[in-house]
Amino acid sequence: MNNEPLPDWLKPALDQRFIDLARIASKLEEVALLRQKQSEIERQLKRQLLYTQYKLFLEWEEALNFRHAVEKEWIYYAGLKDGIQLMHVLQASNS
Repeated sequence: MNNEPLPDWLKPALDQRFIDLARIASKLEEVALLRQKQSEIERQLKRQLLYTQYKLFLEWEEALNFRHAVEKEWIYYAGLKDGIQLMHVLQASNS
């Protein structure tokens, strides 16, 4: 399969779809339970760590979350490109 870039107009549309799906995922019951658990752990960290330790942990968490977001975005676009390429191959084989 070739690696042709996606058209420029498609990226904003895909970004919006990704945002919409993330919003839907954030409302899932499983995610709500995980968010609740995360909040409890955060409260424990605030009580048990020194302020400087807690701030350092928050910086680490922010870097981790950003890295995960970049990885997810890359995987999302790679999957879309693969799907488009597969669609072209299947269409060509049906012709």
